[in-house]
Amino acid sequence: MGEDLKSGIGIYKNGVLAAQALQPTSVDIPPFFDGADSIKLYYFKRIVLVPTVAFEHLAGDSLSKWLDGCQIREISLGSPLGPDADTLKYVHGRSEVMRGKNTISSVLLADIHFTKPVEPYQCASYLPEIYRKFMALGPAERNSA
Repeated sequence: MGEDLKSGIGIYKNGVLAAQALQPTSVDIPPFFDGADSIKLYYFKRIVLVPTVAFEHLAGDSLSKWLDGCQIREISLGSPLGPDADTLKYVHGRSEVMRGKNTISSVLLADIHFTKPVEPYQCASYLPEIYRKFMALGPAERNSA
């Protein structure tokens, strides 16, 4: 299945490496729903799934199984990318696995901090609006680090 990255960012799910990527761009957007204190978005132009995850995705597992609730870490240093990148919500990605590639393009992950406990279904209902707000940003804003 092709492409491999040897350094950069590791995307982990429950401590297991699921994908690798180059450093994401990140941007903060203002919270727009009750209970949200801050929203930080991480955008990856492309991530490379590890072979096992790519196979399971090809066999029918959704991307959200591997990317919702994931963590991102620097592979080369083995140190966390930052305290804000520990339980990310999967917002968007375009799978290229059916084309024989182990890549997902246009991946958007969100780190949402809450002021009060929120049910998972409530948070999931805001993900389409988070994606719309990200797409409404100008290219310069989307690519700011």
